[in-house]
Amino acid sequence: MSIKKNIILNDSIKNTYNNLLNYKLKTICIEGNCPNIGECFSQGKVTLLILGDKCTRNCLYCNVEKSKLGSIVDYNEIENIKKIITLNDLSTVVITSVTRDDLKDGGSGYYVKLCNELREFKNDLIIEILTPDFKYNWNSINDIINSQADILSHNIELTKSIYKKFRPEGSYEKSLNMLQYYAQSNKKSKSAFIIGFGEKDDDIKSTITDIANTGVDYLSIGQYLAPSKKHMKPLKYYSHEYFEELSSWTDSNFDFKKIDISFYSRSSYLDSK
Repeated sequence: MSIKKNIILNDSIKNTYNNLLNYKLKTICIEGNCPNIGECFSQGKVTLLILGDKCTRNCLYCNVEKSKLGSIVDYNEIENIKKIITLNDLSTVVITSVTRDDLKDGGSGYYVKLCNELREFKNDLIIEILTPDFKYNWNSINDIINSQADILSHNIELTKSIYKKFRPEGSYEKSLNMLQYYAQSNKKSKSAFIIGFGEKDDDIKSTITDIANTGVDYLSIGQYLAPSKKHMKPLKYYSHEYFEELSSWTDSNFDFKKIDISFYSRSSYLDSK
């Protein structure tokens, strides 16, 4: 089974990369070393990374740089994001961030400001935000729900069985509560997780059930791939056939509006196709 995707550089990929470089914008595609970067960049699709490029958490599977203090927030970034939307002719913009435990509101105020300005800039733009947990500060989460975003996403990231081992500063249960809060809003809601950490089939299906019970609309599940040689290798590679069977099982048992379950699936892969 082929693991890596071959990236054939073309003008579209180069233009997408150069536009990001010129406007000093970060993406989780690059910082996270996503396996789908070539495919997405060739179509001008990016998941923008705001609030700097240094994360205050230490999730063991993630490639983003770690620091107890995050970067200084660059408010000029918003104008540059508008320029990328125009240059790439985006009808949907997907925005995520590092976790900023060093900020009182976790960065929620910046999310709100960004969404409000993007709505004024382009009224018919679909705005999807993939948020951290804001240390489960419900005032911050409520601000996000009342923002101008159209799709609210928060990734559960891992199955419950191995959650604390690889994501020690998060809470599986509180993240489920947060997803339920997102799902009860008047916006679309979304979550995702990756597998390959030694979890069992029952663990995977149990986590799917937990997410379904929150009422979220969209679910993505993909294979964990080590983002660098410094990171742990997957304890298991699931076959493409397994993902197909899991997708069929999920579709048969739950009422998600949309699921994307495959080897390379990620939460915003090609805007979730």
